[in-house]
Amino acid sequence: MLVSEEKTEVLYPKWDFFAGLLQSDNTYHKCEGIQIIANLTRVDSEKHFEKIFDTFYGLLNDKSVITANYVAGVSGKSAKEKPELQTKITNKLLNIDETHHDPKRRDLIKSYVIESFSEYFEEARDKAEIIEFVEKQLNCTSPKTTKVAKEFLKKWGN
Repeated sequence: MLVSEEKTEVLYPKWDFFAGLLQSDNTYHKCEGIQIIANLTRVDSEKHFEKIFDTFYGLLNDKSVITANYVAGVSGKSAKEKPELQTKITNKLLNIDETHHDPKRRDLIKSYVIESFSEYFEEARDKAEIIEFVEKQLNCTSPKTTKVAKEFLKKWGN
């Protein structure tokens, strides 16, 4: 993990290995793959992320809510590194309610979604949709999500 953050280019040739972790039956391995791939987007000159985009964001609907939290949590980094994908990423995150997760679990995932939005909101093209999503979380069942929504709106709201 540390190498992927500090010497990203060293791991980039191993992209396929890390992308393979997304298919693992082991949630820990999937989550490691998610984090490392998000870090590798910084040096992804060959557009590998674009090729696995649907697989990566399909993990928002993974059997494990932990995996979904990780995808939502690293999406801000990916959106900053891949601005041409920001709208697609935003749409995937905005549609979190379409996943199979229990509503209370989805409400927690939304805290990670909002934190990711905050990472790229300044340059986001879909500001109105993001603000609308965040405002809806002010009455969320998750105290963490409500808190994160309030902080977001304090920083980025009108």
